[in-house]
Amino acid sequence: PWYKVIFADFDFEIPDNMTLSTTGCIYKSNIGTETAFQKLLKRWLFKSPAWKTSCLAALYDIYASIILDNSHDYVPLSKQKYIEPALKMIVQSYTMQDIKISQLARACQMSETHFRRLFKEVYYVSPAQYISKLRINYAKDLMKYENASVQQVSEALGYSSIYHFSKVFKRITDFSPSEYKKSLA
Repeated sequence: PWYKVIFADFDFEIPDNMTLSTTGCIYKSNIGTETAFQKLLKRWLFKSPAWKTSCLAALYDIYASIILDNSHDYVPLSKQKYIEPALKMIVQSYTMQDIKISQLARACQMSETHFRRLFKEVYYVSPAQYISKLRINYAKDLMKYENASVQQVSEALGYSSIYHFSKVFKRITDFSPSEYKKSLA
C-alpha cells in the first residue's frame, strides 16, 4: 500500500483562462481520487450502455479530485510526527479487525478527538477510513497474488461476515469482491 502509484496523462481542451502544468506532477493519493479511478476501471471493463461518456465523466471527476487535493494547506512535519506512533501501530496491525481509535490516540498521548482531527488534517481522511483502505488493498493483493477466495480473504482479515467484508470492499472500490476477482481474469 505504500509504493503503489497510478500514472495519468490528461490531454483535453481547457478554457482559455485556465492553465495547466505541462510537466509531470506528483499528487498525494487520497480515497476520493482512488475511488474515482476504481469507478473508471469498472466502467471501462464492463462497458455498460453509454460507457464512453461515463468514462469521460469519471476522468473529469479524477481531474477535479486532483485539483481539490492540491488546494489543501501545507501541513508541517511537526504535526505529522505527533501521529507517527499511531501510524506505526496501524502498519503493524492493519489486517486485524479491531484497531481501536482510542488505542491509537493513547499511543500518541492525546485525546481521541484531537487525534482524529490531527489525523484528518494530515491524511485528509479519518483514521477509520485510512485503515479500511489499507485493509481492502491487502484484500485485493490476496485475491490477485494468492488467488484467495472471497471467503478466505474475509476470514483472513477478521471480518465478522462475508456480507460485511463485501459491503466495505464495494464502498471503497466500487466493485464487489466477486466482480474484482472476475476483472483479474
